[in-house]
Amino acid sequence: MIISGIYQIKNIVNNHIYIGSSNNIALRKIGHTYNLNKNIHHSMYLQRAWNKYGKNNFIFEILVICHSSMLFWYEQQFIDEWKPEYNMSKEAKIPTRVGYKHSLETIEKIRLSNKGKKRTDEFREKCSLAFTGRRYSDETKKKHADASRGKEYTAKLHIGLVSPDGIIYKDIFNMSKFCKEHDLSRSKISALELGRGRSHKHHGWTLYKGGV
Repeated sequence: MIISGIYQIKNIVNNHIYIGSSNNIALRKIGHTYNLNKNIHHSMYLQRAWNKYGKNNFIFEILVICHSSMLFWYEQQFIDEWKPEYNMSKEAKIPTRVGYKHSLETIEKIRLSNKGKKRTDEFREKCSLAFTGRRYSDETKKKHADASRGKEYTAKLHIGLVSPDGIIYKDIFNMSKFCKEHDLSRSKISALELGRGRSHKHHGWTLYKGGV
C-alpha cells in the first residue's frame, strides 16, 4: 500500500533526527537507505552520522499520514517545532537540482558506486513492493489521453526480402519480429539493407528490389 505523509530518520544513540515528506514513503525509505549505504546522501549531516554510528543505530518512522497536498505544510510544522539536526534546509520544499553542481569528490563516489552495478533480487523486490497498488488519478490519465489524442504513429517500412524458396515478402513493417520468426540475424539483414554485408545473401535470403 502506498502511504503519503511525514517521516523521520532517527539516531537512537543521540536522538538527532531528519524530517522528510513523501507521497510514497516506502519508496523514499529505499532511496534514503541506498544513498546512505553508498555514501552519496544529499544531507552531509545525516551521512556523517550514518557513517559514524552505523545503520543499525537509525530507525525510520512514519509521523503523520496525510494527503499529498498537505505534505509541505505538515513537514514545515515539524521542522519549526522539532528543529531536526540532520536537515540541510530549514524550509519544507520540493528538492531541486537546477543550478546545482556536485563536487568532484561526490561525482567520483557516484561513478564508483554505479560501476558494474547489478541490482540484487532483494532490491528489485523492495522496489516492486513499493510500487504495488499504484494507481494513476483520473486527472493524470486525462493528461496522458489529451497528449496522445490526434498524434499519428508511423512504422518504418522496410525493403522486401526473397526467401531461399523464392517467396517474396514485401511491406515488412517490423523487421525485428520478421527476423525472429524466420530465424534470421537482424544485424545481418540490416547490413544487407544498407549494402554493407560481405555477401548479397544471408542464409539464402536476398533483397527484393521489385520487378520479380
